[in-house]
Amino acid sequence: MTPTSPRAGAGRSEGVAALLYLCSPALLFLGAFVKPVLGLPLGVALVALLAHAARRGWALSAVPLPPRGPKFVVALLMALGVVALMGFATGEYCWDWIKHWALLNSLEQLPWPVRVELQGQPGYLRFYIGAYLVPAVLASLTGLSIVACTALWYGAGLVLAFMLLGSGGTRDGSRWRLLWAVPLLLAMAGGDAWLDVLLRADSRPITFSGFHHEWWANALVDHPLQYGSMLCLLLWVPHQAIPTFIVVGLLRRLRTADALGPTALATSMLALWSPYALIGAVVLFLAHVCGQPVLRQALRHPGIARGGAAVVATAFAGLMAWTLAHELPGGGLCVSCAADRLTRPGAYVLFIAVELAIPLLVLRRRLFDDPTSIAALLTLIVLPWIGGPVPDPVMRISMPALIYLFARCAHEIAAMPLPRMAGATLLVLLLAGPTTWGEIGFHVEGGARHRALPARDPMAAPYYTVWATRTTYTAQEFFEICGWMWRPQYFTTTPPPTWPVSASAPAR
Repeated sequence: MTPTSPRAGAGRSEGVAALLYLCSPALLFLGAFVKPVLGLPLGVALVALLAHAARRGWALSAVPLPPRGPKFVVALLMALGVVALMGFATGEYCWDWIKHWALLNSLEQLPWPVRVELQGQPGYLRFYIGAYLVPAVLASLTGLSIVACTALWYGAGLVLAFMLLGSGGTRDGSRWRLLWAVPLLLAMAGGDAWLDVLLRADSRPITFSGFHHEWWANALVDHPLQYGSMLCLLLWVPHQAIPTFIVVGLLRRLRTADALGPTALATSMLALWSPYALIGAVVLFLAHVCGQPVLRQALRHPGIARGGAAVVATAFAGLMAWTLAHELPGGGLCVSCAADRLTRPGAYVLFIAVELAIPLLVLRRRLFDDPTSIAALLTLIVLPWIGGPVPDPVMRISMPALIYLFARCAHEIAAMPLPRMAGATLLVLLLAGPTTWGEIGFHVEGGARHRALPARDPMAAPYYTVWATRTTYTAQEFFEICGWMWRPQYFTTTPPPTWPVSASAPAR
């Protein structure tokens, strides 16, 4: 569908750019990490679908859009702020970035597929590396540092995410006031800081500022449990959060049959960036499609383009599942645990209420008017009861649902009459502000307040206090610092079955 207005033209360029951003690592992956008999036909089909989407002008929808120029400026400023908080301004990055730099350096410096020797054994990189491939290639081809290339790549993704999420509220409102949606979205979180401060014993007080409050529920339940704030997700796990923000932005603007195939294709790309997020995104995608007659009708008559997108999306997700399942460590979800936890529901009900306070208070009954919101709410209610000893599944499957509900809240507030808008904004700042402000202080101070706590204090654990103070880590150093128990999550002892036959002896 060719755009017929500036508003449609803006949707077209943002949609195509987002699709290219999500798919470009997949093309690199199919060419270097996959057997040609599998990667070549899938790569050719993916290129054909990308060309078709660009040629036809993928207009996302005719939902309200803020003025394009100011929207880009707001998105750029917010992206620069987030990139600076990540650590690019100071050179000091939180715990997870030891891993990020180790994998980025491995991909830049070693032949693909990546093979290393770890503790005298071969190690084959089997991980969701969508965020790392393009910066590694850019650094190799241009001679720029991997730090500069990563900052540019993440910054571009953030601009795209914020432009998509800064458009299209659920109600008609001032197009200019929609510009408030992105800053407001980044301020959203659960009431983690309030509970973290209240649950601490009088002899171990903490404050709202300078502390990472996301793990407050660990004091109440027998397994690690966390829902990340919007800012926390972007600062700790940008390799998974940025593409998820983009996919949710595309999903929120999915209104037309022409956008169905490209949106499905974009969603499937999460299999390379964040397979757990893909699980959560698929639930929302299906609810969104089933809830709109025009999209349901398109499923009955898919046509060549939509049918091709569905086939490629399914094939790519299946290929990634086959790759990542090779020597997959256990410890994910624990469905059987739900029966026991339902007999002592207090802590779990409290967790859900604290984390979802803003959607429940802002949207209220309107939360149940939207099938996608209902699916997001059900996802977030179910996950805490089935969390396992490894926190990643719950933390990452929850991302699309959290982003979707918080984005809807941000748009609802931005579209309110000014007095109500001010009141709703104040409510967000009162409930979630301490959590977000604590996260900002935590990153600005490099975890200094956690390091000042006694060594035996749970809030003085390494993941609060150990920071990446350089960008030259190797895979060996990553495991030496963070623990060798993480090795099976990233490196296998034999090549995955989808790897090229030539991937034999590990490089030293």
